[in-house]
Amino acid sequence: MSGTTAEGVLALGRALRDGSLDSATLTRGCLDRIAAENPRLNAFVEVFEAEALAAAERADRERAAGTDRGPLHGIPVALKNNFDMAGLATTACSEALRDNVAAADADAVARLRAAGAVIIGRTNMHELAYGGTGQVSATGPARNPRDTDRLAGGSSSGSAAAVAAGLVPVALGSDTGGSVRIPSAACGLVGLKPTFDRIPTGGVVPLSWTLDHVGPLARSVADAAVVAAVLAADADTTVPSPSPVGLHLGVARFPDLALDPAVAERFERSLEALQAAGHRISRFDLEYTREAHRSWLAIMYPEAASRFEALLGARYEDFDVTIRTQLEAGRHVGATTYLRAQRFRAFYGRHIAGIAAGYDLICMPTLPTVAPKVGQKSVELPSGTVSTQDAMTFSNLTANMLGWPAVTLPMTTREGELPAGLTLLRPAGQDHQLLADAAAVAPIIGNKPV
Repeated sequence: MSGTTAEGVLALGRALRDGSLDSATLTRGCLDRIAAENPRLNAFVEVFEAEALAAAERADRERAAGTDRGPLHGIPVALKNNFDMAGLATTACSEALRDNVAAADADAVARLRAAGAVIIGRTNMHELAYGGTGQVSATGPARNPRDTDRLAGGSSSGSAAAVAAGLVPVALGSDTGGSVRIPSAACGLVGLKPTFDRIPTGGVVPLSWTLDHVGPLARSVADAAVVAAVLAADADTTVPSPSPVGLHLGVARFPDLALDPAVAERFERSLEALQAAGHRISRFDLEYTREAHRSWLAIMYPEAASRFEALLGARYEDFDVTIRTQLEAGRHVGATTYLRAQRFRAFYGRHIAGIAAGYDLICMPTLPTVAPKVGQKSVELPSGTVSTQDAMTFSNLTANMLGWPAVTLPMTTREGELPAGLTLLRPAGQDHQLLADAAAVAPIIGNKPV
């Protein structure tokens, strides 16, 4: 066992248990890779070298004494910079939060510690998680490991870059409109947004309390499933067996948004491969997408503004101009607009549930384009020019509006291509079944680490 993070959480865990690898060696390897690659990628904003090595050595001692805390025992994990750690400032990559010292660990962090995971550092992110590009951060944008002239996606940009570059085997992110799945797709990873509240968000800097989720970014479905199970405090942390052949996939078409031809070609190729493997494909138009986008904004904006209202008044200049503009806009969303958006949300949930009832699961492209370039403000698609932000979130916000679990899987990446993702979606509470479906679909569409 070489102990590289490309081997993934499960393989590393087996090596730790059979004695062919120890956590201290694994953690030192991660720290060395971070030191070598982070200047190029800007993935980590904090690295806890001494603390991580101490935790790794403690895991080794516990294992030698016969204590096994589960599948993450001794495994290095990275956290997005909006997860609280007791005694440290949680800045969410915003200068305005530089004094935001946490009194306690976030719930997810406490569960990682109880599972014996080694918290190795916190990662770069779009400021306050308030954007899908990863462009805006007090420490500058994280870079895509496949092409450092391009963004890693947002808002969990550094978490995606860190896992995709092999700096760490797995990382956590938060997801309000795609912020786990967007960077996962852009960097060629598996990204899981679970059912709303399945993984606790307590101690994660809130952006929108009715839309926020926590989820893992990993190199395989199995790794994402195991981490999610630990974070959800499931008694059973075994990997779901792949669903049998014969799934009926409802493939969503977006009437208002045409895919970049390169992404469209890979998506169609993936669907053909699924059909050839014995799965059934049907297509439907995903209606009300523009209304869903407007309602998502009308919910997120005032919820974010209410959270940061006092800080916006006290430290106005410390927010990036794009962030404070959004926070200011949220102040002017009236109660009637907010309540209408919530009413539409309820209707939209019923509408999508009606569609989903005709299929085993819903399938769609995660992003209409590949990772944009650093500084790129708009994307040219066959349907017209859209802002980079809208291109990143347009097909992802539905899962947040509904609170349904969604997972993005990397499609086959040929030489010279940038990663692209395919999303699977199931109704709320069906996380285990969704992961079983993902385990069946991933090898067919080309789930190979990039």
